[in-house]
This record gives sequence, structure tokens and C-alpha cells, in this order.
Amino acid sequence: MLKKSRFIGLFLILSLVFLAPGVSKASKDTAQRPLTHDDYDAWKSIVRPLISADGLWILYLETPQDGEADVVVKNLKSNKVYRNTIGYSGEGTDSERSANAQFSYDSSHAVFIISPSKEEVKKAKKAKKKADKKAKKKLGIMALSDGGVTVVESVKSFKQPEKAGGWVAYLKEAPPEEEEKEKKEGEETKPEEKKAVKKKEEKKAEEEEEAEKKKEKEKKYGTPLVLRSLRDGSETELKDVMDYRFTENGKYLLYTVSSKEKPETDGMYSLQPGKEPSKPLLAGKGNYTKWAMDKKETRMAFLTDRDDYEADEPTFNLYGWKVGDPAVALWVSHSSTPGFPKGMAVSDKSNISFSEDGRVMMFGIKEIPEPKKEEDEEEEEEEEAKFDLWHWNDPYPQPQQKQIAQRVRDNTWESVYHFDTKKFVKLADEEIPDLWLSEDGKVAWARTILPYTKMVSYDGSYYDVYVIDPKTAKRTLIKKKLY
Repeated sequence: MLKKSRFIGLFLILSLVFLAPGVSKASKDTAQRPLTHDDYDAWKSIVRPLISADGLWILYLETPQDGEADVVVKNLKSNKVYRNTIGYSGEGTDSERSANAQFSYDSSHAVFIISPSKEEVKKAKKAKKKADKKAKKKLGIMALSDGGVTVVESVKSFKQPEKAGGWVAYLKEAPPEEEEKEKKEGEETKPEEKKAVKKKEEKKAEEEEEAEKKKEKEKKYGTPLVLRSLRDGSETELKDVMDYRFTENGKYLLYTVSSKEKPETDGMYSLQPGKEPSKPLLAGKGNYTKWAMDKKETRMAFLTDRDDYEADEPTFNLYGWKVGDPAVALWVSHSSTPGFPKGMAVSDKSNISFSEDGRVMMFGIKEIPEPKKEEDEEEEEEEEAKFDLWHWNDPYPQPQQKQIAQRVRDNTWESVYHFDTKKFVKLADEEIPDLWLSEDGKVAWARTILPYTKMVSYDGSYYDVYVIDPKTAKRTLIKKKLY
């Protein structure tokens, strides 16, 4: 018995001696290595999940720390999965944010933006290309019937109706300039002639720029907008579009035009997809901006300076459209609206908003700036000395005044227009510059720090709080020196 035990012990020892190298080698082969940055870059996050209106599909973005990101679309009933790239994710890129992946309301398609690939980003960075020369984003339209993706080049943005399927509108980048033509012309011209031509062109450009400086420096121009049917792929192109949107039910596509070649076509337009062609609601050279619709989408309002565009300091008027009418109407103007303060006009520095029931509209007005005289401009150009003038009794310290200077210059006085009574009421002023309108439009409230601005630096922020009647602008102080 003792011999048997010794034999077994010896066998175990010999086994360990002979097997140990193999075990050691196997352990070495399967040992876990430290994580590297390459591992971190490969990790993927699932973000921006979405479910289709019919509840049968989900989509999400699969984004690595550094690599190509994908949009993933899955059928919850059949487990069928489709995927497509949305571009390079890493090094400060915005493919995840730009993708804006969404389903069409009828759950027949998924639509998304495709950003440049890693190769395109690296190539552009190496070549140090300017922003307008870099690879452009694309539009991806995925058919959920088979996962096929239609890719459209050079797209800035897209929109779909919120509660209607079958249509998508996408805004394209500006067409590329004729670089090859310029290059060819340069090759055919001698160096001396080329220099003279260039100098002449530069001088002419400076003169034209100076002549149109006041008008053109703020004006931007539109690019092609394409309305595409998701049912049959047919498309309609609209030129020089600045901004666009569908009504919630998809009945109308509304858009603004700003044209460099044909400024007379500037305006606000409407189109009924699949029914009526595009038609102008209001047209004429100018800027059309800050448009908004009420919650029920029965009214639309916007600002334009078309009526005063040729002036040195153009003023804006507020126009409105009762949805379905053949044309818009002038709702608020400093030149015709009763009760409008003298020396002021509707301002494009403030947004337009409606009460929940659409009966009250709020917007901003501002003092009309006095046009600069040519003599004053010449004097300003000659004057070189600059200084900051402030007083110990100013409401804000001088450094803070610098920080808020632009905000103060752009500040507007909030006002309302009552559709039932067609009455204009100015609510804000220098004493109470900021206020808010309740959702039902029946009351406004405001708070002002102005009486206590000097105390901010050593004691804190105090406010006087007011309730304001939107119909009469009557103010009631409800709390003084609220901390």
C-alpha cells in the first residue's frame, strides 16, 4: 500500500515536470494584453435610437471613437437588418450629429446625411483645403423594402413632413465654380498680361464692392432645393432657395428665395407637392426672414425689407399668410399700423411667435437708425484714435459693458398684435427690456435688474417682477427686489 502511494506521488511529480513547460506556454499564449488606444478607438456606441411610426422598425447610429460610423435599421418582426455608412467619426468630425437619421411618416424609407469618409477627411486635411473645397456631405435614402440606398451628392440638409409620407426636400450646396475654364484662360495668357489683367480685375472688383457695400455685405444667396417623391423617385428643382419647410400635414412646401442673378424673384413661395406648381406669395428684391407658423398651422408670419430695400437703412415690415389664401397681407408696418411708435420699425433681430390658440402674435420692434452721411464716413476713416468713455456711476462696470455691447445694440422691444381686434401693443421698453408671453397669450410677465445693477458685483442679483396686460400694456409690480 505504501509502495503504491509512493508510485502515484512520483507519477504526479514527473507529470508536472514534463507538462509544466507546455502549460506555461499555453498560459503565455492566452494571457490578456494591456488595452491600447487602438482598442479604445474601435469601441462603438449606440446612439440616437428611433422607432418608426408603424412600430415595425427601429434605427440607431453605431459610432466608434475613431472610424466609420453606420446607421443601422432593423425590422422588429423579421429581424432583418440594413446598414449604411454615415461617414467618419473622429478628430472633431460631426457625422453623428449631422446624420439626422429619420423614418418617413409612412415607414417606407429611412433618410439620413452621409458625412465625408475617413479617407476623404484625411486627404482634405493633408492638402489643407479650404472649407468650400473639402468633400461635401451627401444624402442617403434607404428603401425599407430591400435596404437599397440612393445617394445624392453635395447636400446641406433635408426635411420631411412630420405627419405625411411620400416626400422629402433637400437643399444642395452651391454649384462649383468653373475652375477648369479659369485655369485654361490663365495658361493661354502671358505672365505680364496675366498680371495686368489680374490688377484690372481687382480694381474693378473693389469699385463694385464699394458701390454695393451697404446692400450686399449682409445679403446671402440661395442654392438649389429639390423636392423628391419617395414613391417614384421623380424630382422637382427650385432655384436659389434660402430656407424651407413642410407644413406638418405635408400639404404645403414653403420656401424663401434669394437670387443673385434674378433679384426680382426674391420672395416667399408655396408649393403643393404632387398637386400645384410653385407660386409666389410675395416677391421682390429684398430679404425674407424670421418666419413662423401658429400651432394649428392656419397662419404664417415673416419679415421682409422689400418695401424699403433701396434705402440706406432698409426697414422691415411684418407680412402674414392665412394658409390657403392666394397671397399674403401686410399685418404690421411702422408706416401704416395704428399706434406704432414714431421713429421705430419692426426688427429682424427678434423672432416671431404665436400664442397657443394663434390669436396673439409677439415680435420685436426697434429704433430706425439714422442714415450715415458721406462726410461723416470720410471723417471716420481719417480718424485713427480710439478710446473707451465710461463713468463711475454707469450701471455696469466698463469691462462688462464691452461684453454686452452687441447684445444691447441688438436689443428689441417686444410687442404683440391681436388678430381678433387687429390691435398693436408695445409691451417692452428701456425700463423693462425683457418679457415673456404666456402660452395662451392672456398675460405677460417681466423681470428687470436695472435698478440693482451696481449691487451685482458685491451683493448679488436682485430683480423687480411685473405682470403685464398684453391688451393694454398696463404693468403691475408684484415683487420688488427679488433675490
